[in-house]
Amino acid sequence: MKRNNKDLAYKKYWENKGRMVELLNRVLFDGENVVRSDGISSTERELSAEVGKASNKRSFTRLLDGAKLVSIGGMPIYVYLENQTYIDYAMTERNITLEAACYHEQRAKLRKEHENAKDLKDDGEFLSGMRKEERFIPALCIVLYYGDTQWDAACSLHEILRFPDICPQLRQIVNDDHVLVLDVKRLEGVDTLQTDLRETFMFIKYASDKDKLWAYINENQELFQNMQEDALEFIAYTTETTRLLKIKDEIRTEKGGYDVCKAISDMRQESREEGRKEGREEGRKEGREEGRKEGREEGRKEGRKEGRKEGRRKGKEELLRSLIKKKLQKGKTLEQIADDLEKEVSEIRIWVEKQQLS
Repeated sequence: MKRNNKDLAYKKYWENKGRMVELLNRVLFDGENVVRSDGISSTERELSAEVGKASNKRSFTRLLDGAKLVSIGGMPIYVYLENQTYIDYAMTERNITLEAACYHEQRAKLRKEHENAKDLKDDGEFLSGMRKEERFIPALCIVLYYGDTQWDAACSLHEILRFPDICPQLRQIVNDDHVLVLDVKRLEGVDTLQTDLRETFMFIKYASDKDKLWAYINENQELFQNMQEDALEFIAYTTETTRLLKIKDEIRTEKGGYDVCKAISDMRQESREEGRKEGREEGRKEGREEGRKEGREEGRKEGRKEGRKEGRRKGKEELLRSLIKKKLQKGKTLEQIADDLEKEVSEIRIWVEKQQLS
C-alpha cells in the first residue's frame, strides 16, 4: 500500500526511539521510566488477516503509522500508533480489526511453525494450530489526535453498540474493547517533557492561535532554533503549515537543523505584507465606491441647481411668449409691443417668427 508524504512524515518521526520511550512512559506509566530505548524495536507496519471459511475467504490489510515491539517487564507487547487529524467515530471498530489482525498473524505464524515441526499432540492442538500453553503477544493501539475540537468519539466498543433496554445484563455479557486516545492539544504537562516531543506538541497545541504560537516560540527560542528535519516535517503536515517545507533551504542552520524561529518570523512578516497589500486593494475599492457615491451626490446637487436655473429661464420665456401673443391678439404692432415690454423690436420680431405667433 502506498503512503502519502504526510503518512511518511509520521512514520519517520516516530522511528525515533527517544520519542517513543517518552511517549509510552508518559501515556502508559504516568511518567515512570518503565520502557527503555534498548527495549524497543521496529516491527511490521502492515497487518493482514483473512476471515471466513476456505470457500469464502476475505482478506483485509491495515497499514499503520507506527509499529513497535516493546519490552515491558521483560515481556514483549506490540504497540501501534494511529495519527488522527480529524475525529473518527468508528475508531473503536478500527481498533478491534487492528488487534484482530495482529492476533491472526501470530496464530498463522504459530500454525506454520507447528506444521513444519509436526509437534502438535492432539485434535484440539491440530484444530487450533497452537499448543494449549502458548500465548499471543498483547497488542495495544494508541490514537494520537491532533484536532482543534475535543475528541468526542466513543472510546469503547459498548459506547457504539445498541443494547436493548429490556435486558441490561447484556452489557455484562458482550465483550467490550477500549481505545486509548491521546488528545495532544489538550494534553497537560507537555512543557515538562524532556525530548523534542515538548516543542512539537506545544507547536501543535498553539497552531490554531498564531499569536500564542509566536509568543511561545519567542519565549523558548532555544527549543526551535535547530529543529530536526523529521520534527519539522511532522509539525508542518500535522498543523498544515506546509509553508515550512517550502522554505527549508532558507532556514537551514550550520548545525544541520532548521530555525523555526526565523521561519515563523518570516512568515509573519510575509503575512503582514500580504495583509497590507490586500488592505490597500480593499481600500481602493472602498474609496472608488465612496467616490462614486460622493460624485452622485454632488452631481445631484449640481443637477438640481442647473435644473432650477433652466426652469427659471424657461419660465421667463413662457411668460414673454404669452404676453407677446396676447398683445398681438389685441392688434398691437411690433413696435408697440417692444415699447410695452421694454424690448428691442428686433428681439420681438425673432420671437414672433420663432414661435409663429403672428
